[in-house]
Amino acid sequence: AVSTSKNDELIEKLQIEPALIVLESIDALLSPTEGDARALDPRYVSLFRRITEETPSKIIATSTQTIQAIENLVLRGQAMLYNVTGIRLADAESILGNHWNSKAAEDVWKAVGGNPLMLKELSAWSEYANGLTPETDRLSVISALVGNFYEKVLKSMLLHTSDIEILKNIAQDETLFGEFLARKPKAMPKLKRLIDMGLVQKDYAHSNDTAIHLTLNPLLQRALIN
Repeated sequence: AVSTSKNDELIEKLQIEPALIVLESIDALLSPTEGDARALDPRYVSLFRRITEETPSKIIATSTQTIQAIENLVLRGQAMLYNVTGIRLADAESILGNHWNSKAAEDVWKAVGGNPLMLKELSAWSEYANGLTPETDRLSVISALVGNFYEKVLKSMLLHTSDIEILKNIAQDETLFGEFLARKPKAMPKLKRLIDMGLVQKDYAHSNDTAIHLTLNPLLQRALIN
């Protein structure tokens, strides 16, 4: 619970001793609202604003959600928003080490969506990298090594059943962006949120292709279909 008296004490302390406050995830502070949306409790929004307006302290918060209250602060110039995506292939190759040939490293990088924590986990198995040649075997082995990572991700992201349904539709068949919206015109806000969360990627199948394709990384695709 957010106590006004405790908030006042915290503000007084931060005025004397400024701090960088890191909130690893504020998803746990989100509450259900009407429909599928989840919102940040106004009391927390008020506390965050007080900290940044009344003290020299700064807050860094991470979330897998698009939070309207935070976006409103961004529009008022009171916050900055960064969308974090997977790391580049070159950085992934550095993490994996020189045991992986370039094709294997690229397949692994794509399979985990550039997630640095998963790449770090897989780097511990680098001495076995040369044995992972066929792509199908490689994906199976990678999936086994990282366990039920994406099952945990999907649960932790507070996704609505309709979000999962969109992901499953894309997982079962690579989808053209325009065709998807033609079938589900009301799904655009949900689809944008899933793209912002990094769960859905927009891609061009060919360099001369102007149509946008919706794709998922292979491990997430497996988690949804299996």
